[in-house]
Amino acid sequence: MNGRVGLRGYGRMGTALAAALRAAGLEVVPADDPSAGLVFLTVPDAAIAAVSAALGGGRLVHTSGTVPAAALAGGGPKAAFHPLMAVAAGSGAEVFRGATVSIECDDDALAEDLHAMALAIGAQPVRVDAHRKAALHQAAVWVSNFRLALHAAADAHLAASGIDRRSADLFAALIAQTEANLTTAAPADILTGPASRGDWEVVRTQLARSTDPAARLAYLGLTRILAEAAGLTPPDDLRTPGI
Repeated sequence: MNGRVGLRGYGRMGTALAAALRAAGLEVVPADDPSAGLVFLTVPDAAIAAVSAALGGGRLVHTSGTVPAAALAGGGPKAAFHPLMAVAAGSGAEVFRGATVSIECDDDALAEDLHAMALAIGAQPVRVDAHRKAALHQAAVWVSNFRLALHAAADAHLAASGIDRRSADLFAALIAQTEANLTTAAPADILTGPASRGDWEVVRTQLARSTDPAARLAYLGLTRILAEAAGLTPPDDLRTPGI
């Protein structure tokens, strides 16, 4: 593996990835440096095709979780290297430690270099095809992005009820225990709450307290998922319309 890595795009992902590569002993150079063994494009999805075309080919790698590697223009091996990690502003090399990285690549030599690079920055590489990469990304949206949506809904509910506390603080112990349970058992084996018991009156009461239409739909949909995981079927009035 060439010790020089080109990079174009210094947003949150690019800045953190550059720091991680340097910490792993690699030299990060401009994307148009001919000495680079491969080039990472950490640019917005919509810019991948144009930026790669401007570079004129080579061993190009983008970091999108939804765009296939085939979207990269020009000749030469192409790949997608997507860290399944929420990279916040100011994140450094440590953000990738323990993270899963999906690698989509149909060139074995480039795939091996990216596999080694993922290990070097402390991540766990998983080689996938374009379809499975998209599935991984969607699953990550469920456990990461939607978790933030749940906290936003919970915070709005608490505020509407006159409780001036953030859900992340108020339920820190509950969240930590749930996460700990998930490390040893499947969700269906550790379910708690009214939906898992078929306590539909409690579900109806809680639903009635939700005034936001989006929150009500989310509550109904998630109730169904939990109930079905417990082997139960919600009554008709608690089923999400159209599903």
